[in-house]
Amino acid sequence: MEVLNRPDPVNTVKIMDDDDDDDDDDDHNSEEIEDEPVTKLEIKNAIKDMKNGKATGIDNITVEMMKANIDTTVNALHDTFRLIWEEEGIPEDWSKGLIV
Repeated sequence: MEVLNRPDPVNTVKIMDDDDDDDDDDDHNSEEIEDEPVTKLEIKNAIKDMKNGKATGIDNITVEMMKANIDTTVNALHDTFRLIWEEEGIPEDWSKGLIV
């Protein structure tokens, strides 16, 4: 792998096939990659961990607004994330940014 304008990565992740039966994980770095959709609990915990007082994005939604009615936020985001997972693509608006 070549990374432009940066040194090569020190640690790399080895993706293992299902038929790899190595029980000795000490000699190489591997990370479990989730293959299930995100859960409502994971979304709720992520929202709770967000810091208040941050600038809004292009949608003008603040963290405080999401936390004000966290159950409604979690349900809306879960439906959106589930759709993204099933269609394997993100909404086009999510690729836009706001530079001030």
